[in-house]
Amino acid sequence: MVELGFRLTKFVESSSFPFKEVSDLSRREKGNGRPPHWNMVFWWSRKPLSSARSVIVGSLVGSNISKDEFLKILDKNKKFEGKLLDPFAGFGSIPLEGLRLNLEVTASDLLPTSYIFLKAILQYSRKEMAEKVEKWGNWIYEKLKEDPEIKEIFDGVVAYIGSWEVKCPYCGGWTPLLENWWLAKVNRKMKRLAWMEPEVKDGKVNIKVIDLGKVNAKVEDKMNKVIVGDKVFHLPRGNNEPRKRAFTCLICGRRVNYIEINGKKVPYVKYAISSFYTSDRPIARQRLLVKVKQEEGLRFEPCENQDKLDLSRVNLLDVDVPKEKIPGYSKLNIKLPLYGIDEWYKMFSSVHLVVLLKLVKLIREVGEITADEELMSFLAISLSKTVDYNSLVSHWNIGAMNVGDTLAFRGLPIVWNWCAVNPVSDFLGSWKKAVEATIRGINYLSSYLPKERKVRVLLSDVSSLNLGEYDLIVTDPPYFFDVIYSELSDLYYVWIKRALSGVKDGKLIPKFFKEAFFDGERERKTQWEEFGLKEVSLEPKRLGSKARKEEGLEHYRSLLNSSFKSMSSHLKDEGVLVTFYSSNYLVAWELLVEAGINAGLKIVNAFPLLTEFKESVATRGKRSKNVSVILVWKKGKLEDGNEQIIDKISSHIREKLRELLALGLTDQDLAISVFASSLILITSYKVSDLGKVMENAYLLTLRELERSFNSF
Repeated sequence: MVELGFRLTKFVESSSFPFKEVSDLSRREKGNGRPPHWNMVFWWSRKPLSSARSVIVGSLVGSNISKDEFLKILDKNKKFEGKLLDPFAGFGSIPLEGLRLNLEVTASDLLPTSYIFLKAILQYSRKEMAEKVEKWGNWIYEKLKEDPEIKEIFDGVVAYIGSWEVKCPYCGGWTPLLENWWLAKVNRKMKRLAWMEPEVKDGKVNIKVIDLGKVNAKVEDKMNKVIVGDKVFHLPRGNNEPRKRAFTCLICGRRVNYIEINGKKVPYVKYAISSFYTSDRPIARQRLLVKVKQEEGLRFEPCENQDKLDLSRVNLLDVDVPKEKIPGYSKLNIKLPLYGIDEWYKMFSSVHLVVLLKLVKLIREVGEITADEELMSFLAISLSKTVDYNSLVSHWNIGAMNVGDTLAFRGLPIVWNWCAVNPVSDFLGSWKKAVEATIRGINYLSSYLPKERKVRVLLSDVSSLNLGEYDLIVTDPPYFFDVIYSELSDLYYVWIKRALSGVKDGKLIPKFFKEAFFDGERERKTQWEEFGLKEVSLEPKRLGSKARKEEGLEHYRSLLNSSFKSMSSHLKDEGVLVTFYSSNYLVAWELLVEAGINAGLKIVNAFPLLTEFKESVATRGKRSKNVSVILVWKKGKLEDGNEQIIDKISSHIREKLRELLALGLTDQDLAISVFASSLILITSYKVSDLGKVMENAYLLTLRELERSFNSF
């Protein structure tokens, strides 16, 4: 057992911390070497286990060791003594590594969905559980396989590719909306190329599939051409232009953008899709375009029969149909309510709903038979993964020729090539594949973690914790307005709530994890309604439809201050608090630093770690975030010396810039990392205007970056 010696300066505080070597480990892990349990279900911010492990170990051992000695300790998987708290535990990378290092771990999260995932991963993932999940997952699979409705809907099809089609206001014909017509565009030496071609006949748009198979071809995207030898194929151009709020009718060729309603111009497509849910005579409908079959590889066929989309297949009065509200206030991240998709069930076609409702009822039946809450947590994970791949926001991935998951977009946009997967197929997005992923995850975790685990998992917001003191707090709090967790993870919540609850007199009643879904006997309808105002992230409209950004910032400031004060109160006097953080916004850093200072904490070290893979969902749509900045906090009083602080910051920035350039950091990652290192000085001194000092530090960073680049 390693002696801690908590009165010593910790290794994570020293300049010897090997953040380049740890980043290299993290890079491999975030790429193809990701831990198998990550594939059980999607979660947004999952820090590489190697980065979590290195930060924890660095916070436990003294600074009187060398870099090489530290790396050896990481490799040898030594055991430690001590108490670790992660109050924003999310998917559990940090507490997982704490358990592996033999620490006494407390993992807490505000959201019921994360709470159930954490219970499964940290507490229930044992070898015998993999056998149970296999047994009952297969039991559900066999029930689905013999279900006549599932047989009739899919009938040899592994997946459908669908889209929306609208009624043209000029010719009255129905035209599908697609941004492109590709089905397969696999960029290897021998390309697999396939696409759809619309054919207009008798006022109807029919779909023809062109499949070249694997060919040696040249694709000219700008010219919409495929050249194979001396043969040239001209691809149809997409007729849907969402950014311009326009489409072209494939029948009459007219371009359509707006419709006038009550004297106001309204985007026609939004109005049309809304009518699907509100009108007896809608001018939009869902359409299945292509069948995907798995016969010695994938084969595509046009889908002519649309009966499978008949909504009468679903009893909308069934308590298992999720009619909870989708929040309409976060138009930046959740665009669906703009199209009339304002309740969760509306995010699914009838094909999706038939499959998911059957799964919910079968999982509930397993619960009645087994009364095994631990097993049910993993079946809930498999259900969540199936939901993620089967909605109107899933999408067909033309490069991989598989289904892209709903939450891949970091929001809920409208999608024009959604998919529905046969639950008993051997295809990504099926129940079968979800169960297999869960079993692999459990087997990995059971071999990775010790049999004896000292762990508590709590459902709580940070400021409500009252747990005593900890040697170490390591956490990855939400990054400003990066992800609105309460709202987005409701995609899982509304389904697993049903699968893990009982039903009586047409209402859900507590069964498994009742603390997650019920407050006493009162059902918690959604996470965003129940917990949104407690989530430490910026979303002003949680305060009300008329709330201004300034009010949202003040609410966020209050939450952040309460969180840091709570963490400080749980930290031993000689303990260490480590936060992962990154943002492109100066105000986010200012509020973070202010919260730490108000809690009696100061930053004693700051360095970058690569925690995101460049092509990961976590970086999509961002200018940065390949790195997180590790901020090491300790309790301490601030010093006088405000008058010299800018000169000290300027000198520090120049030195840190040379160091980080040598590591290969570039662009926003470099700027954020250099700037963040100046926080060590900023939180060491009493400053009269924190915002001004931080702004000057950021401007100094940009100036030094410009000088450095101009010198090349």
